[in-house]
Amino acid sequence: MAMNIRSVCGALKRFTPLHSSNWVSKKNKGFSCKMSTESTSLTHTITLPNKHNEPVHVVAAPGVSPSDFWSAVECSLFKQWLHNLQTENGVLADGTLALRQVLIQGVDMFGKRIGFLKFKADIFDKETGKMVPGIVFARGPAVAVLMLLESEGETYAVLTEQARVPVGRIILELPAGMLDDDKGDFVGTAVREVEEEIGMKLNVGDMVDLTAFLDSATGCKVFPSGGGCDEEISIFLYRGRVDKEIISQLQGKETGLREHGELIKWHLSTVSGFGPEKALFLQPKRTIVGSDSYFVKLYASMAMNIRFVCGALKRFTPLHSSNWVSKKNKGFFCKMSTESPSLTHTITLPNKHNEPVHIVAAPGVSNSDFWCAVESSLFKQWLHNLQTENGILADGTMTLRQVRIQGVDMFGKRIGFLKFKADIFDKETGKMIPGIVFARGPAVAVLILLESEGETYAVLTEQARVPVGRNILELPAGMLDDDKGDFVGTAVREVEEETGLKLNVEDMVDLTAFLDSTTGCRVFPSGGGCDEEISIFLYRGCVDKEIITQLQGKETGLREHGELIKVRVVPYKKLWRTTADCMVLVAVALLEMAMKEGLLPTLST
Repeated sequence: MAMNIRSVCGALKRFTPLHSSNWVSKKNKGFSCKMSTESTSLTHTITLPNKHNEPVHVVAAPGVSPSDFWSAVECSLFKQWLHNLQTENGVLADGTLALRQVLIQGVDMFGKRIGFLKFKADIFDKETGKMVPGIVFARGPAVAVLMLLESEGETYAVLTEQARVPVGRIILELPAGMLDDDKGDFVGTAVREVEEEIGMKLNVGDMVDLTAFLDSATGCKVFPSGGGCDEEISIFLYRGRVDKEIISQLQGKETGLREHGELIKWHLSTVSGFGPEKALFLQPKRTIVGSDSYFVKLYASMAMNIRFVCGALKRFTPLHSSNWVSKKNKGFFCKMSTESPSLTHTITLPNKHNEPVHIVAAPGVSNSDFWCAVESSLFKQWLHNLQTENGILADGTMTLRQVRIQGVDMFGKRIGFLKFKADIFDKETGKMIPGIVFARGPAVAVLILLESEGETYAVLTEQARVPVGRNILELPAGMLDDDKGDFVGTAVREVEEETGLKLNVEDMVDLTAFLDSTTGCRVFPSGGGCDEEISIFLYRGCVDKEIITQLQGKETGLREHGELIKVRVVPYKKLWRTTADCMVLVAVALLEMAMKEGLLPTLST
């Protein structure tokens, strides 16, 4: 549920994806554009169809080519984001914020179409003149499928095992994929993804859209990481009965187009889980047919849980920079070069083959940004993850040859976001596996449950989230500010900053700690594009009704720093379908399963 609240419960209206012909056009009466290529930098001016008709300047960052720039300006990812800003719950809807400039920072092509787009939006609070956080990693809509197969009285969930370069590991997840076009055919895409990844042909009519059970105000989609990425996901359910032979054939089946860098293996787990001693929370062993809404919502939570929580990896300790990249470290050799026209850096990872890895700077990346990236904890932790027991490089079948640093976003004196492309090859075929990484590091989210007069309430925050273009409801959450790995301390601080509530560290329950140790006891919201891993905590308390009233609508956050936060209090029984924040759904699933297994500690007085 924690995942659900944070990522699923965005208070927004359902919208229809826009086709390019209906959005940016000189002939569109509601949208005017002025193009300029005469200046030294690429620029493009648009006027959004709002009350003020304020111009928005779109500019290219150093190193962005003219073709990439215009592809970005004309792509559906960018147009949809502009549209989202102006929907009923869009960031610009009430007129308190203004978009002045967009800096196109990077474009990643998937064949002939843009796969990932990174840009920085300068959105200002008109009252204070302060800028709202606006770094956007755009990858667009996606689908995931929870497949439940019944055989001889047992129900199995079908998962895929894939090498996910952004998190550096081999992880288990639901069959999932991105939409390849602007038609918005979510269910069709879901069916195609299952057929491509496991060879099973499903009927569109047998698919159940679990996200359609959410409140219509959420848009009936979920946001896995609304603070940095625009990705929104539709989750479908497929239920079927098969012979035991089919279960045996699927278990461990290798699929995917290996010649295209797809390395997929299938795993089936009983829905009753791996036993109480290894609670991966694939319970309960029940059907959801009929009107049992509790299990409908629980399976919706589990769908999120399976996709984002079941990373098959070992627990690891965050590395401190002093223990990782060092010229004196015997297990790590580095060679620096600044004599060539482009910035380069060569390292040798401490594996069997001692193959060199070349780190290079993309055009437009400054000398200082390049070395900040190479020395950052984000990059060092990623290199470490590659070599853990379930790391991509662990079994020696793949090799890392080059890393291209594409962009660095500083949060004060530290790196907040880091984007790079890793060239990792399958040694057998020589093909490269998908390796674009948006690195933002570890984070925390907190499910706060307050009991008052026999009713339990969840405390959420409402914030303007520029990456998704909307104001969304989510769990109090935040990124770790340092390399010390103080997850629970960060959780307590985030709650105080965002809600004003002061919680005791000893009253916090780490819900992700109930996961099997092989998961690393963290959840990956978007392992196919981002390295973010989240710890979800639970706080339970009893308060007077007056406290609930005081919290509802309370304005918090440091507005002078661009933080615009409102506190919202929602009855727990309505929580699962109230928002578009997937952290909420995951938190709900973890909490419900922990209660079912009797894992929660007794609530102190």
